[in-house]
Amino acid sequence: MSGPAFGPEATIALPTAKIAVMGPEAAINAVYANRIAAMTDPAERDAWVAEQRALYEEDVDILRLASELIVDTIIDFPQLRQECIRRIERAWQGPALLGPPSRRATGVIARADHAVV
Repeated sequence: MSGPAFGPEATIALPTAKIAVMGPEAAINAVYANRIAAMTDPAERDAWVAEQRALYEEDVDILRLASELIVDTIIDFPQLRQECIRRIERAWQGPALLGPPSRRATGVIARADHAVV
């Protein structure tokens, strides 16, 4: 329910997750409303919109985001509960167990008990 922009200790994702502000339909309509309205051929408009949706889906693909270290790990559904428990237990033990801030994609960990990098 969060993403790397919110500065979490870790970003865990399910295999079906997508990190996006809105879905492809709303995003394409918001960004390209004037261009879509100007297209007179319905077939051309539908093909162009479908192409833009496909590009949007590629941009929010969870495997690509994980490969770029935007997502720390992808957890399958059966392991999610245990992974969350493990990470919460480690967080209670202190920041030393969470790893160095330099390994994080954002490079920033905002906690009161140690410096922000």
